[in-house]
Amino acid sequence: VFKDASGGGAGVASFRMVAWLPDTTEVILNSNLLSTSAWNCNAGDFAELVNPNEKIYGFYFPDDQTASETAEAVLAVTADLKTTAMCRAKSVLAAAVEAQGLGVQSQSSVVDVSDQVSKLKIGSSNYSSTKSSTEGTGASLTEHALHVTYNEERACYEGLPEEWKHINQQFGVPLSQVPKSVLPGYQERIPSVLLMMQRFLVAHDGKEQVGIFRLAPDADDCQHAKKQINCGDFTTTQDVNVVANLIKVWFREMPIKLYMDIPEATIYQVAEMQPYTSEGVAEVYAAFPEPSRSLILWLLDLMCDVVLHEATNKMGAKNMAIVFSPNLYEISQNKMDNPMAAMTMSQKVADFTTRLLGARLMEKHGYDAKIQ
Repeated sequence: VFKDASGGGAGVASFRMVAWLPDTTEVILNSNLLSTSAWNCNAGDFAELVNPNEKIYGFYFPDDQTASETAEAVLAVTADLKTTAMCRAKSVLAAAVEAQGLGVQSQSSVVDVSDQVSKLKIGSSNYSSTKSSTEGTGASLTEHALHVTYNEERACYEGLPEEWKHINQQFGVPLSQVPKSVLPGYQERIPSVLLMMQRFLVAHDGKEQVGIFRLAPDADDCQHAKKQINCGDFTTTQDVNVVANLIKVWFREMPIKLYMDIPEATIYQVAEMQPYTSEGVAEVYAAFPEPSRSLILWLLDLMCDVVLHEATNKMGAKNMAIVFSPNLYEISQNKMDNPMAAMTMSQKVADFTTRLLGARLMEKHGYDAKIQ
């Protein structure tokens, strides 16, 4: 069980459960532990981890004791998260009542999970076979305690041994499993790796670069930086276009593309809206389901920051939509088998993105991107 140092916001700690195969160190589980998580012990040596709207994971343990110790750690975390959520709700309610002049005092205080949860052992179980002519074959168990923290600024776990660095995998990971950070203005948390790359762009004047997000960087430099991010070793790169490209790659490699929660009919509706109004489009994206909605709005805001400098970087709303759209939607196989249908759908997705971006520019910045 890992505790993210970045936390879940408002004094609430954030936890993840990670499991891997001892022989190969292949990660087979990397999931959130939430106040709504359920750990169901269906038998002495079998349990299930159930998170809302996620697939159920089943665990078979070598013995009842290991199952019991795991259940104790998981249930301690989820119990304290439930207590914290309840206390936060009571505090908010009491503050609201008091603000209305009713004079009711809250007897509850927000519980800081970091103070309530005892230090959890973060380690690996390394089994080594030993042979003896008199004792036969046996197995020894060695525990190595580690101090592992999550660095939100660098978007990586720190303190991992070299053979576990692949736990920092950021590309190609389901949205529900990638580490996230609280960002004001968005209902759901945003992947920390995207925020890290966004900060890099800002710090290196990426918004001022001509053709940013359009120009392809050196392929080897891009692959090297991607590998560093996936291992938690990324610090910098000489070409800001490398990071701009990796933002597109991150969206391209999402197992379920960002727009796939949006009905095709909605994409056509926005792409063909007549007359086009930014208010009408804003109403549409306000109804997108979470967590996709928050991430779509974050991406639109990133593109807005670039478009606002289009006089310098030559990247207007339509250009930004063209370079990002292919990474956001997976065209169905039956359309791929029909080149004309695939081309039409690709154009509709680009028009859809263009109009979303135009509406967001007007809503947040009062900027007319000349969208028709």
